[in-house]
Amino acid sequence: MIYEYSELKGIIKVGDKVRAVPGKANECALLENDGSNTRLITQVDGRYFYIDGCNHPYCDNSYLEIVEPPRSLENLKIGDILVAHYGEKTVLGVCGRVFFLSFTDEPKRHGDTFTLEDMIAKGWTLKTEEPVTEYTLDEALTLLAEHTKTKKEMIRIKD
Repeated sequence: MIYEYSELKGIIKVGDKVRAVPGKANECALLENDGSNTRLITQVDGRYFYIDGCNHPYCDNSYLEIVEPPRSLENLKIGDILVAHYGEKTVLGVCGRVFFLSFTDEPKRHGDTFTLEDMIAKGWTLKTEEPVTEYTLDEALTLLAEHTKTKKEMIRIKD
């Protein structure tokens, strides 16, 4: 997510990874202007945030991108879905390294409370979005024709 420095107060936190935004103002000498490197936020207070010890006020006309880590069990959020061999559980709450989970396949009812280590030991995985499959119009028509057992030339696309 991209933010102007003035927008970062209350959003940025220690441990976040950041990088410069190509084509936007960059006030931090530790960050490459082309966005090719990332640095850690090492301190946050009411007047400044620190990128690897380099302080910056929240009012500069400069931009940062907060780099989101890949989704995993290590950074679960409320609403995430965990997959086990017997079904799915929804994360209803997070308190440190303890997670409040729904009953299996009942996403709104609290059923279990586990630590991160428990979930890893049980072999649970984070359900991720299905990858989007892209087709050309011709490929889509071929698939539709095969599925409907219709000749491709007999299919017309309407607006």
